Amino acid sequence: MNQGNHPANKLIAHVKRYGIKGLLPQNLTDELLDRMNLEGDAMDEDRTEETPMSVVLLAVLHLINGPKISEAMEIKIDPELLMEHFYSYTTLLKIEDMRRKKDIEVSNEALPTLENIFDPKRNIDITFLK
Repeated sequence: MNQGNHPANKLIAHVKRYGIKGLLPQNLTDELLDRMNLEGDAMDEDRTEETPMSVVLLAVLHLINGPKISEAMEIKIDPELLMEHFYSYTTLLKIEDMRRKKDIEVSNEALPTLENIFDPKRNIDITFLK
């Protein structure tokens, strides 16, 4: 695969263009959202050797640390907290996918922000349309 076409490189280009807010599920391209949902499914089904978690991991680390991530830096995070953020993010990715497919409705006020994306007490009002 051409390195420029690797999903992680596409994510980095997306962040460079739109900033960290581009990683909010509602701001992802369909291609990135699909890739991240594929990775989330692989994690849920214990198939990460087939579909590594590179794009979701990169997104979560950027959301935790902001724009200050660079190639040569060391990031320290509690593994349990990282997994909580992983599951929270992949759940929000699934919700966004369902919202785009018009299976559910989520008000704009209930969409995640950089300030509340990992808040475990945040409520999301969902209306099922199908």
